Amino acid sequence: MEVLLQRIDPWVTEEDLYKEIASALHSPPVRLSGQDLVNFRLIVPKTTRDKNKGYAYLTIAEVSTATAFLEYCSTERKRRPLQIVRDGKANTLKLIPNGWGSAKVVRSLLEGAYESWEDRQRRIEKEGCAGADRGSKTK
Repeated sequence: MEVLLQRIDPWVTEEDLYKEIASALHSPPVRLSGQDLVNFRLIVPKTTRDKNKGYAYLTIAEVSTATAFLEYCSTERKRRPLQIVRDGKANTLKLIPNGWGSAKVVRSLLEGAYESWEDRQRRIEKEGCAGADRGSKTK
């Protein structure tokens, strides 16, 4: 299931969003004890100045987890709104269901294990280096 995150302040980073979403998805009542950590994909469109554009797309492969996430983290329910807090600032996000998401993306999320922010950055860096190596060898 895809969720549109809105009302993201410019000071909020992709890392802030990723870690807060992971915390919400991997804590009760969204995640029950005994369940595996949930894999998800976060896309944060950026401006030319490398700031977020005020919205992001979150894809959660498991419908039951996505439904629980929306139920407990929605600003409409006032239970545990998804809120980014850093340097004395707070930003409460608005969550809107945005369809089922791409079948290919959902399948890849179900097949892969959850990655922490640090693991994700290492993988992206490694893929970037491998891509650069391939590109330099073909020239």
